[in-house]
Order: sequence, then structure tokens, then C-alpha cells
Amino acid sequence: MPRRGDPERIYHAQRAGVFMRLVSAERLDQLDAEHWISRWEGEAEVNGPAVGSQGYWDAAWSWITENRRKH
Repeated sequence: MPRRGDPERIYHAQRAGVFMRLVSAERLDQLDAEHWISRWEGEAEVNGPAVGSQGYWDAAWSWITENRRKH
């Protein structure tokens, strides 16, 4: 039976991946990338999806890119 990963480590690794994608592909500076990820985490806490759920970071990417266009 496969071993399940540590959810906290997985969360932080995926968070780091989104951060690097914002910095590298979207050319945000690190402070702005952190700002958008933090805003997403606050939004998700209130309106879902649940932290660690499948698709959490895909939803984050969609939310961040959509809201960046509005600003």
C-alpha cells in the first residue's frame, strides 16, 4: 500500500510551485506573488475549497489570474 505524504509538506510544496510560477511565468515580483497567494488563502478559507482538497491550487491559479486582470 502506498505511503501517504505529509499534508503540510505537500501544501507548502504546491504553494511554492504556484509562487514560482507567478514569479517566473507571470513575471511578478516576489512580494506581489506572496500577496496574491495570501489573498487566495483568505478567500479559500471563507468560500472554499478546503485546504488540501484536490484542485485547491488549480482553483488558486484561476482565482489569482482572474483577479489580477481586474486590478
